Amino acid sequence: EISECLVGSEMCIRDRCMVAVQEFGRLMGATADALEDGTITADERDAIAAKGYEALAAIVALLKAVEQGVEK
Repeated sequence: EISECLVGSEMCIRDRCMVAVQEFGRLMGATADALEDGTITADERDAIAAKGYEALAAIVALLKAVEQGVEK
């Protein structure tokens, strides 16, 4: 498993990635009704964007750590 291969700072990157993705998922679940009926507020839109970009940045950092850890 990938997580077993990551140590030190890479584990921290993995943990941040997991937290960011989980938070984004919870936010999407909480705003699903607003998205369905078209009444999403500006605050909800901003929160979704912020958490989405945070999750994306964490995922990219994890992918870079994995790429650097691969034997060539």
